[in-house]
Amino acid sequence: MMTDQEFDNKLAQLAEQLEKLQEQEDAFFSKFGITLLEMQQFAENPDNFTEEDWKKLCEERQSLEAKVQSRLAYVRDQRSITKAYKGLKQVQQHWIHVR
Repeated sequence: MMTDQEFDNKLAQLAEQLEKLQEQEDAFFSKFGITLLEMQQFAENPDNFTEEDWKKLCEERQSLEAKVQSRLAYVRDQRSITKAYKGLKQVQQHWIHVR
């Protein structure tokens, strides 16, 4: 189980990675002189793609959405779990240890 310090460190690492991705995204859009909104509008318009490419794009989008949803189902609040387990660690004196 992860300690609060380990959890905070991991969260800081993820925040740093997210910031780097944001910087890369900004660089990409500025390099091509477009905005995120323009890219979204382009990607959502089937007239910009061949029928085959549009089908592939839709399949990939659905696959990605399914993957994200399945991963989000496993996201837990580590701090609340740790807090709950701390209360379980205190075994009452009247309990008998059984193998």
